[in-house]
Amino acid sequence: MDSQRPVDLHSIRIYFLLFILVTGWLIHSAMKPERLPIGSPMPELNVLTQNGPLKIQPDSLSNTMIVYFNSNCKYCQYELNLFDGSLSKFVNTQIMLLTPEEDLFADGKIDSWPALTNSPEVLWGIVNEKKFGDDFGSKNFPTIFIFNKYGSLCAKLLGEAKLEKVLAELKKSWRSGTPG
Repeated sequence: MDSQRPVDLHSIRIYFLLFILVTGWLIHSAMKPERLPIGSPMPELNVLTQNGPLKIQPDSLSNTMIVYFNSNCKYCQYELNLFDGSLSKFVNTQIMLLTPEEDLFADGKIDSWPALTNSPEVLWGIVNEKKFGDDFGSKNFPTIFIFNKYGSLCAKLLGEAKLEKVLAELKKSWRSGTPG
């Protein structure tokens, strides 16, 4: 007895249509230009600090390192602990620790990192998550953006990064300083 099932043309059409849609979406996503490629100028950035709103701009005397983090992220906590314990190694660097957490300054959240909290070279701030993602092209935690003294992006580190890698990128960005 031959027990072959008849071919269900309706199902085949649906699978084919889904295949075409997924393939088209993947191609479209791959063709999109990167939002903030290396060499790009630092986007305008409005930050809410403990002292109120502040418009961030590159520092013409030093590198600017922006660390986008979430205090509940274990990888972010690891990064912040590294930076807190090695702050003296960040020579000629303005560090901006930015998060979308609206309660950053409540309940002593930042007190876990006393060296970072008490340094005049470190700025803690709250940013709008959507605007930051649109301008910087990342919503991942942690992400580190390193700009040279002219405000050009020199490095972008996604996810947990070793201290040596961060310091090496900072050193390269200091030497790469050319007006863009």
